[in-house]
Amino acid sequence: MQLTLRDEVENLFFSYAVAFDEQRLDELAECFTEDAEFFSEQWVRGRDAIRDVLTERRGQRARDGQLPRHVNTNIRIEPLEDGRLVTHSLWNLVVTTADGTYIDRCGTYEDELVRRDGRWLIARRVIARDVPG
Repeated sequence: MQLTLRDEVENLFFSYAVAFDEQRLDELAECFTEDAEFFSEQWVRGRDAIRDVLTERRGQRARDGQLPRHVNTNIRIEPLEDGRLVTHSLWNLVVTTADGTYIDRCGTYEDELVRRDGRWLIARRVIARDVPG
């Protein structure tokens, strides 16, 4: 079976989400290029630095007794002439604790993807949280 471009992008986003949620942080880092840029409250540059930041965030959720589940939806894919992709998608972070399950936060991902060694990777991700007002 041959995957479509949409399938490949959705598989990348699924890999990112599941790797974070299941604490497979080396796999999570592999979703990024070596020189990736990542923004969520602050800029982080480089795959290793991104892994370190996300490892700390995931560890804090574990220490707080939280099981997170990312839900990524409404993915728009825009191919660029130079071969990169720009994507825009929505995300929700659903959290389960001993007290129940709730939506912890939601927002958008703005991504630049590049093809390396036959697969799409995140070269730049900007995470924005929804804020009322």
